Amino acid sequence: MTTFTTRDATVTLRDQSDYTGWMLQLQARCIAHNIWDKIDPKTTTQPLRRPTDLRIPILADYQAASGIEEPGRLSELSNSGQKAFKEDLEYYRMSMEQYKSDRHQYEKEQSSFQHIMTLIQSSVSPHLLRTCCLPDKTLREWIINLKLTVGVSDRTEKERARERYLASLKPMRTPNQWDTWLAEYDQAATEAEVYSVPEVSQLDAMSKDFLVAVQKTVPIWAVNFQENGRWAAGMSRKEMMNRFREHMMMHHPLFRSGKHKAAMAAYDESTHDDTTLAGGASYPQSATIN
Repeated sequence: MTTFTTRDATVTLRDQSDYTGWMLQLQARCIAHNIWDKIDPKTTTQPLRRPTDLRIPILADYQAASGIEEPGRLSELSNSGQKAFKEDLEYYRMSMEQYKSDRHQYEKEQSSFQHIMTLIQSSVSPHLLRTCCLPDKTLREWIINLKLTVGVSDRTEKERARERYLASLKPMRTPNQWDTWLAEYDQAATEAEVYSVPEVSQLDAMSKDFLVAVQKTVPIWAVNFQENGRWAAGMSRKEMMNRFREHMMMHHPLFRSGKHKAAMAAYDESTHDDTTLAGGASYPQSATIN
């Protein structure tokens, strides 16, 4: 009988080494719930206020007709009392629709806050919870405290991303492990793009670096791409990688069991990561939150 295991992809925040992935995980979940601007330490947007409950007009609050001590019907109000009651009742009916909408949005946001609170409590180490996530503080204050305790500066993250990208450009010695090399290059380049590393700001520079890294191993492809692909309309880093991948699969196929699927899965995941960084519901662990 075949059994399947599900990998828990939740990042647990224990120290500085976990901070970037954990923060991106949190941001992605907040964006999915449309509340990141209410939690982001860089903003001052406040949560929705709880709508004030509407009070339906009560006959006893209006002027009664002569001889009536406590009106129980509209007809038992004076003319002025009936007019005021009808006006207030109409206003109540008109306001009720807006109240229902406001209450729905408020409760939806509160539910999202509860979801994020649960995520934080289940993905942060007990020590950090005790010291950074006090019950009487807001979620925004939780995040500020966590960043002060185990956060990594934007400059440090950018330097790390740059170092990883430059390291990924180390030329392949042989084509036997081209899929592993390409997967690391893609992840490093994606991370560098997230942090706005200068080396990945222009496609012509990126494509040149890529060609230098692969030309000794696959000189034919490098020449063909330089002449027929590098300056093609609509060329992108992903398209360049795709052309390289197709060439390598044709001329250096992956014979080990499952490796071909793994290579394609890594490519699909990296493509999905790019979508995520634009506001999707998933996320790469190497991106940053500012």
